[in-house]
Amino acid sequence: MRFNFGKFLLLASVAGGCLTAWAQAPSCPTGTEPQSGLATLLGGKTMCATSGSDRWQEYHDSGAAKDLIDWKRGLGHATDPTKRVGRWLVAELPKAEVLTHIYDAFGPQVSYSWLVCRAPSASTYTLVPTLSLIHISKLRLLRRR
Repeated sequence: MRFNFGKFLLLASVAGGCLTAWAQAPSCPTGTEPQSGLATLLGGKTMCATSGSDRWQEYHDSGAAKDLIDWKRGLGHATDPTKRVGRWLVAELPKAEVLTHIYDAFGPQVSYSWLVCRAPSASTYTLVPTLSLIHISKLRLLRRR
């Protein structure tokens, strides 16, 4: 299947009961460029991010499992303890790397992917959302009668 949604080109295929789609990633804002070496940059570090009034802090474990840990109020806190919320990965594209957070600890799996962009002289980063990889599991195809 092939869908054209203006700015995004979405390619989809059905194989083995799952649907996987790829969309062309957007580019970094003017004055910034894609950050390379994301696995090294993020591994063993906590990302503190804001988007409007939404704020989050997530530790990117550098071990083989690449756990994504919501630090909350720390280990052993009675009402808001640190806990694993998912995993993270870096996909290498021809001109950039894409960071994906896969939240799988509670209910259905949800994924968010971003280009990580940085101005050459800045120490802060911009996350640009992308439709990089959409994986739909438990897809059922029904035959019409």
